[in-house]
Order: sequence, then structure tokens, then C-alpha cells
Amino acid sequence: GGLCTGGYVTGNGLSASALDFAEKHLKICDNQATGLQLKTIAQNITSMPERIKRAFQNTKDFTDHMQMVCPGAKINFVSEKVSSLGFRPSVCSIELPAKGDSIEQREKNQRKLNLDLINFMITKNPEQCKHCVSYGQLKGSYWTVPATSTQGTTRESDKDYIVRIAMSPNVDLNALKASFTEFCKSSQILES
Repeated sequence: GGLCTGGYVTGNGLSASALDFAEKHLKICDNQATGLQLKTIAQNITSMPERIKRAFQNTKDFTDHMQMVCPGAKINFVSEKVSSLGFRPSVCSIELPAKGDSIEQREKNQRKLNLDLINFMITKNPEQCKHCVSYGQLKGSYWTVPATSTQGTTRESDKDYIVRIAMSPNVDLNALKASFTEFCKSSQILES
């Protein structure tokens, strides 16, 4: 929520050995949270499980809606199997279907379409949608084409121009669903 400048790592029994390495890394790099950061985390952590649950459900509901409205889109979101194990992210991505006579033309059109979607959603819902490259906020949704570094690449040519969406626990899903449907109809990407 803009308050916590420290973070924490937790995991289930399957990740115990990885957590040992994370702890060593933090200690070696002297990158542990300060007392003030720990105090801020402590004040906010009690409501976190419920916020995570609601943000995940909002993201799932929105991805289900996007898939229903635009079945030709490629949507990346956690599977039912993985979410049943307790991994419940609030981030998804979408690649809208684009037309073109060549791979290059389709990619160019897809990049434009994805950016058009971001701008449309933010313009149409300024209280609910913002440009952002981070997630975990307390309200609204955040729309971006991820930076190359967050995609594990440093070369622009390797970048995927997907739309990444981060949902908070407090967002007007009905407004977002209606706007996404409107965008798909007005962009003529829906199959007749």
C-alpha cells in the first residue's frame, strides 16, 4: 500500500531448503529489513491473508471473463491445480489476437492492440486502472507492458509485448469487465 519498504519470504514444506538459501543471501548481502520496516510489516500482515484471497479471486474472475469474451486471446494465469496447492497470485497477462499477413505484421498489430487495451482501460476507468509495473497495492488494478528485466531478458528484441494486469482486493470488477468487453467489440477482435 505504499507504506512497506521491506518484505518477507515464506513458503510451504516443499520450499524449506530454498528458504535457507534466501536467508543466507539476505544476511551475506546485509539486505535485511530495518526495525521500522519490520514494524510496518507487522502492522499490515494480519489483514494480508484476506487481501491475498480477495485479490486472487478478483484476478480469477477477470481472467475467466476475458477468456469468455475473447476466446482467441492467450491468457496466462495460474492453473486450478497449482492454485489448489495454495499459490494464489493477483497477476495475470493477456495477449490479444491480432490479424496480419505475416508473422511480423501480426506481432506489430498485437503490440499496438495490447497498448491500446491498456490506454483504453485506464482512460475509461481512471479510478480503477493505473499504469504500473508493480503489484500488491490495496485498491484498483494496474496495467502495463512489463519491462524487459521483469521478463528475464535485457534485449528489446526478446521482449514480449504482453499486457500484464495486477488486481487488488478492492476493485470494481463489473466496470472492468464491461470496459474489456467494450474494447474487444470496438477493436473488432471478436470473431463473428
